[in-house]
Amino acid sequence: DLPFRHLSGANIVKIERGDSSIVIPAGEEVVFPYDKLIAVGTSEQLEKLKAIMEQDVRPAVKAGPEDFSMDAYTLTEESYLSGKTLRSVAMRSAGCMVISVLRGDDFITNPKPDFSFKAGDIIWLAGERKSCEWFV
Repeated sequence: DLPFRHLSGANIVKIERGDSSIVIPAGEEVVFPYDKLIAVGTSEQLEKLKAIMEQDVRPAVKAGPEDFSMDAYTLTEESYLSGKTLRSVAMRSAGCMVISVLRGDDFITNPKPDFSFKAGDIIWLAGERKSCEWFV
C-alpha cells in the first residue's frame, strides 16, 4: 500500500522494530509507528524517499545486527546465479535481495525480475548474510 519503491526507486531492505528486525520485508509487511526503515538507493532515490516520509521519519543511529549485510560480490562462471534470472532464483523468500548490478560500464539499480545474471557481474546484495552468501 506504500509505494516507496515505485515513487522513489529506493528499496526498503530492513525494518527495525524494537529489539527485532525484519530483513528484506515482503510487500505485505505492515509498518507500525516507531518502526525504523533502512533503505538503499542512489542519493537521488533516497532524497525522494526522504521527501515522501519527511514528516514521519526519525534518523536511525543504531547499527544493524551482525547477521544483516549489504555486500558486493563478483560472479564467476561457477556462481549459482550465473545464467539465471532474478525471478527464477526467488532470493526474497530466502531473506536476500539484489540492490544493484554493475555490468561493464552499466550500473543497474533495482534489476527487473527477467534480469539474467552473467559471469563478471558485480552484484550488491542486502539481507541475511548466510542467505546472500549462498547465492554467490
